[in-house]
This record gives sequence, structure tokens and C-alpha cells, in this order.
Amino acid sequence: MDLTRAIIKAYLTAQQRGWDTIYLLVDAHDTLCGSNYKDTEEAFFPNALEALRKISDFPEVFLVLWTSCYPKDGQRYLERLAAEGVNFKALNETPVGNTKTGDFTLKPYFSVVIDDKAGFDPATWDEVYRSFYRAHILCPLRPK
Repeated sequence: MDLTRAIIKAYLTAQQRGWDTIYLLVDAHDTLCGSNYKDTEEAFFPNALEALRKISDFPEVFLVLWTSCYPKDGQRYLERLAAEGVNFKALNETPVGNTKTGDFTLKPYFSVVIDDKAGFDPATWDEVYRSFYRAHILCPLRPK
């Protein structure tokens, strides 16, 4: 799976550069849950909540809900996910800002992106968790 390679590469890069955070952007519609384009009550895909619940427990992971829905609907998703034990830290943004190599005030910085438009198959949520777990164990990041 290409996503497995991306996850491991993100951890290796962070480890080599002395970074302490993996920024994971997760799309909502057709990635985390279906899309009916009417509300935020779509059913979550099998294994998505369990995988994200576990991934969000890794201290190095900064989990961002990355969605085109309106901010009020995005907040409802965050609340619904928090009630399920999934700890997203932001909606459509990362706290990176300007760096010596780029401006991330308008474009969220990410280490890994999970999005159906990037080829993600929602049937692979188990594999996503296993990949994060392996990378977390094999390439531990040092918190600041």
C-alpha cells in the first residue's frame, strides 16, 4: 500500500530532522464516512473510528479534520468524533505558519493525507492503523 510507505517515510523524515510531530490530515466525505451532502449524520466506514481512536492516542500525531464542509458542520463532525473517542486537534488548519522554507498560513502542512481524492480506499482503515503503529514503534519521535 502506498499509504503505508508514506506513513513510514513521514516518521523517518521526522526522526532524521528531530521533529516531534506527524501532521495527519483526514478528509471526511467518502474517506471517513459516506457523503449525502445534506448533514453530518452519515455513517462512519467500518474500522475508521477504531483506527483513528488509536492513532489519535499517539502523542506525536496532530490529527486534522480536512473537509470542505461549512465550519459549523465541521465543528459538528469534531464533536461527534470526540464523543466516539477520536481526538482531532484542528479543523482545516495546522499551527505551522511561516517557516524558513515556506508559508503554511493558507495551506495546511501535512506529513500524511488520507483522502478519497488521493486514492484512499475506506476499506483499508485497519491497514492505516497497523502502518501508524509500526512506524510509531520503529521510528520513535522525541517530544520537545
